[in-house]
Amino acid sequence: MIDILQLAGSSLILMAALREVVLVGPAWLVIAAGVVLVAPILQDVITGLAIVDALLAMLWSNADNVFYPVFPWAVFPLVGAVVGDALVKARDRPLILRRTGVAALAAFVAGVAVIVATSTTLDDLTYWRLPPILVPAILGFTVAWVWLCDVVARRGGQRFGLGVIYGWSARVTTMCFVHWLIVAWGIAFVGFRVMDLGPVLVAAVAVVIATIFVSRWWRSLVGRGGRIGMRAWIDEPARPILPDG
Repeated sequence: MIDILQLAGSSLILMAALREVVLVGPAWLVIAAGVVLVAPILQDVITGLAIVDALLAMLWSNADNVFYPVFPWAVFPLVGAVVGDALVKARDRPLILRRTGVAALAAFVAGVAVIVATSTTLDDLTYWRLPPILVPAILGFTVAWVWLCDVVARRGGQRFGLGVIYGWSARVTTMCFVHWLIVAWGIAFVGFRVMDLGPVLVAAVAVVIATIFVSRWWRSLVGRGGRIGMRAWIDEPARPILPDG
């Protein structure tokens, strides 16, 4: 099964190699667009060699249980790198984030309009293969969501009872990695798509709870911050996405 962890690892490797050739900037947006446009062609390319095709499945594939192939899903880390680089270098970060967020919101609205106008289906297979027509809406929503989160944090988001989200997002890398490890091993023991809705909902809650405790244990083990109490994962103070400059 090719899932989001393989996408994350493959994308980081490819982006590290790309930085040796092209600096992060507008050229990466062109590359991101190319990734999206060539993906439908590459997804049908196979060599006929089982070992080679198994490795290529992480890059592109129409095979079963391939959910996040690099082509086209790498468009998101590529664009994210450009946006993040611009924010880090900006003197007025809230202004840049606001302008980027407004543009992204416009892209989301336009993308949804195109999807509706073309009657594009949104079934599971279409989502995983991510045809180019879906990218503007999903990408626009993602970037606009970051901007809206920053707005909430700057305006006293702690008052909205979102402390648990701040606690998780402050440790998002550890949380995400541990969460998917638990999910993957759970699938290995229980089976893939064999549970009814009720047990799935119970398991989802259990996985979240297990993720919190395992992540806390892991961070204590590697010495990041020492022993972390449960409230530290729930009552994290609200902070902007980035400082002002």
